[in-house]
Amino acid sequence: MVWIMVLAAVTLLLAVVAALLWYRVWQRQRQQLARRRDEQQQVRLELSVIARAVLQRDMDPVEGALRLAARLPYCPVPGSLEAIRALADAAAALDIGAAYRALPTAEQRRQDQLRKTLANQYRTALAVELLALAEHK
Repeated sequence: MVWIMVLAAVTLLLAVVAALLWYRVWQRQRQQLARRRDEQQQVRLELSVIARAVLQRDMDPVEGALRLAARLPYCPVPGSLEAIRALADAAAALDIGAAYRALPTAEQRRQDQLRKTLANQYRTALAVELLALAEHK
């Protein structure tokens, strides 16, 4: 009889421990999901801000495409956004920041001309995708 009570108490204790552990796992999963949703919301906001900056001509289209393409893997977005990805791929070889400023003037002009050519080449498709991103929140 005593053994049955001891086994019942151990079983009850194990069930309580299992329930507490399950609750902790469930809480952690909820926190991770909430964190992931917050991060994705932040990326969507960044995408929207960059898209509006390019549409309002506050940012160069090539720079905008590069920035957008760098953030796209971190958030589900509407459509395929092929123009943004294609423009970013085409501009990936261009120097930016300090590397651009360190270039000789002739090379800077050549790269500037290439940037303009790329922006003109993708202008229409890029505008459509930027509008979709600017409204996506």
